Amino acid sequence: GLFVMMIEYGHGGDPQLAVMFVCTVMVIQLGLTFLARSRTSLLFVTLFFASIGFATTLDWLGLGKDYNATVIGFALLCVAYAVARSRHAAITPFWYFTGSAVFFSGMFDLLLDGPLSVLLLAVCSFMIYVSTVVRSRTLLFTGTLATLGYIGYYTHRYFAHSLGWPVALIVLGFVLIGLGSLAVKLNRKYMGTA
Repeated sequence: GLFVMMIEYGHGGDPQLAVMFVCTVMVIQLGLTFLARSRTSLLFVTLFFASIGFATTLDWLGLGKDYNATVIGFALLCVAYAVARSRHAAITPFWYFTGSAVFFSGMFDLLLDGPLSVLLLAVCSFMIYVSTVVRSRTLLFTGTLATLGYIGYYTHRYFAHSLGWPVALIVLGFVLIGLGSLAVKLNRKYMGTA
């Protein structure tokens, strides 16, 4: 309804300001309703509008898309961690997945082709460690997937046109099997047997 009102009665202007206005109104309205009713669905929708509003604000301020994604993803991970400690923990897998996917997207854009690209492997490994601390299968999944993606990208970029490519594929296969086995062991050890 707010967007329709702005389209009908607006006189042009910056669409990002309209998104920020609508998100601010929605966060205030839903946040106050959440405080009054304490419903998990209200918290979920409040976080949805807050993340869109925050991302739009950072973009409007001129923060690059890679930095924006990294900041938003990290913020969502922190919020999901806080929510996981509450009675509204049912929504945390979605926000852990969304936050880590956005965070990894930003980190890959920032570091992938630069001189510090090896730090991506450290970030992925750290996320796997964090998944064991917070006992999140979702973070374990995204951390493992990001690690596999980085290793696959790295071997394709540096070994695709060399005689070592077949050997690199074999080594990558063993690494993938090892990472999969490690992920299953971590899941069983720190998060239960499911």
